[in-house]
Amino acid sequence: MQNLAEDIYSRSSFYTSIDNEEKALIGVNQWKAIKSIEEKYEQYPMTRFGGVNFSDDIWGTDRVGSYINWGKMMLPDNSNYPLILFFKILIYQRVQVLKYSSSDAAKGLGAVVRAWSALLGREHILCGKLNQPLVPSEVISSEKLHSLCVEMISIEKNVSQEYFRIWSWIASTSKKIFKELPFALFNIKVPWSKIKSTTGEISPLQKYINELIGSEATRISIRSYEAYSSETVAKIIDRAIPIFSEHSKSFTCIFSEFDKAYKESQKLDTAFYQLNLEHTAKLSNTLNENESAIALFPDLYAEYKDLKESVPNSYWFNNLHQRCLAASVWIILFTTGLRNIDIRLSLLRDCWVKDPDSDLIHYIITDIQKVRKEDYPIPAPPITIQAIEFLNAINFAPAEVNNLLARLFMKGKYWEINQSYMLNSILKSFTDCFDIDLLDEVNADSNQDGVCHRARVTLAQWIGTNSPLAVLIVKRLFAHTNEIMPDHYLKNNMEVKKERQNIQQATYINLSENMSEAIVKGKFSGGAKASYHEGVEMIRQKLQLENQSLVGEEMQTTLKEHIKNILIARIRNGEMLAMQTPLGFICLRNTKSTKPAPCAAKKEQIKMKESDIDVRFARALQASYLPNLDNCQGSDCQHSFLFDNPMAQLLLESFRFYCSYLKGVGQFSTNNLDAEAQHFIDLYYPPLLEVYPEIKSEMEAV
Repeated sequence: MQNLAEDIYSRSSFYTSIDNEEKALIGVNQWKAIKSIEEKYEQYPMTRFGGVNFSDDIWGTDRVGSYINWGKMMLPDNSNYPLILFFKILIYQRVQVLKYSSSDAAKGLGAVVRAWSALLGREHILCGKLNQPLVPSEVISSEKLHSLCVEMISIEKNVSQEYFRIWSWIASTSKKIFKELPFALFNIKVPWSKIKSTTGEISPLQKYINELIGSEATRISIRSYEAYSSETVAKIIDRAIPIFSEHSKSFTCIFSEFDKAYKESQKLDTAFYQLNLEHTAKLSNTLNENESAIALFPDLYAEYKDLKESVPNSYWFNNLHQRCLAASVWIILFTTGLRNIDIRLSLLRDCWVKDPDSDLIHYIITDIQKVRKEDYPIPAPPITIQAIEFLNAINFAPAEVNNLLARLFMKGKYWEINQSYMLNSILKSFTDCFDIDLLDEVNADSNQDGVCHRARVTLAQWIGTNSPLAVLIVKRLFAHTNEIMPDHYLKNNMEVKKERQNIQQATYINLSENMSEAIVKGKFSGGAKASYHEGVEMIRQKLQLENQSLVGEEMQTTLKEHIKNILIARIRNGEMLAMQTPLGFICLRNTKSTKPAPCAAKKEQIKMKESDIDVRFARALQASYLPNLDNCQGSDCQHSFLFDNPMAQLLLESFRFYCSYLKGVGQFSTNNLDAEAQHFIDLYYPPLLEVYPEIKSEMEAV
């Protein structure tokens, strides 16, 4: 059948080798199977589609005003009914079973299904009249799908990813789902499956679409956004907080009175601006009483004062409401890092709980659509909760609309802000009215698409420059499923890079300072002691030759400074690993060493043997060998170094515990612990003795 895919274009030619009677029987059986599978799915739960029936034309989604209208996807002659059923099953599995977002699945679905119905219906693939035989899906090979995609590009001028991602969903859906409809099984690999893509690049699908579009392709790279400058953030915060804190009651009163007047105009079936003084008197008084709050927005205040005695129109109130909404959203963005889509559609009215153990911490509970996290808790400070409560107070949408962000009055089909560009525009309008330059110190164009995302990057930058646990915190806060994305936020951020370098350099200096002091005092041990002791004596002799007046404490200070500078240079230049091992030793191995490290020699030999690489050949190539710190050999390794530091002090405490234990166990000894204690003492006594000579007396008492 796969070979037929290249040549078959009609039902008659596909079934040419079958007589009419058998052909008719095939058609009847196919339609029986269609009816049977629909009856089967009719019994399945539809909780993620608003509790409708599978056979219904309208399926709800997780967004008010968003739905899937299967009836509108049907061709005039209903010939694509089997294909519609196929897509129903596909969407059901994706949303109800795999828990993907129903509103995301619904995005552009109508146009997509209608477009593919036209192309597939032309060849009667899952399309035909009742009891007529259908050309099975398997005639679509990967090559045929590619030719159809090329044709789709030529037909649809503004084609989007939705037209093609549906095939990725089809290809990844379990074949078992269609075992009762074998003629509906698409046995394909999508044409973009072999296109490689790495982190930071556009997706393989987008690369494929770009290849088809050619020179007219516009989305050729992932847009990267820089963080807002600290001055920009400070200005936004200074302007935003007073709106939902000290002036929250004023704005709530204004919008509450407007809502009453607006609903009155709807009752009277008249435009808001046509309401007479009787219906707007209270609103006018409320505006006068709260004039100081309106004055926070210079442009809107000027418009209000120009009206003199009359009440502003609904457009003015809508703008005022959007400014107040933006003030709260800016704070939510800077403190939670939520995505645009989650603030608009996932953040609900009743979305936070208090931490039972702290007055300062609260948790926002929300869904994270991109990574399919449900009821995900995000820690938030009191100021964020204050912003959320203000949004609740100025939300006049009907009770069935759960979204925290809602319009002042319904425009079109939606109460919620249903498009990302709308929220970006509202946020930018807020900063524009205060002449706050969002691109201050930012090397970027004025495209407003990244308004929300820049706030997310700004939060990641702040965490990255203020915490050594940045990757873990960003991963947890942003609900990432791995360490790749949080690191992607941080590693390319110039401020984070600078801070990481500062921390790195401070660590190098601190380690070198402590090591050099231990070396000069002779209070260090490990396999590296002999070579370092020899090196110190050579440096001491050299210093004495260069300056014979150096004696006593002055010599020690000069010697320490000299050793410290050598250590810093070696660490900075990558000539020394300088990493702490699980056994508490510092590994001073040269990173360019071609000799196998004692901790990794066996593993490397096995690896080379399995790869059929001769050891002498590898050494001739001067291949470097990385150590295996988890298999640290302690003082038996010539690269190990132990000195007085927090880790060594923990070892000392453990050593003293085991000594005390062995001294006092008597008849209550536990064999396993005895062995563990003895092993620990045998391992650490020699190196610890050189760092902490006082333990000799403790050891003699055991």
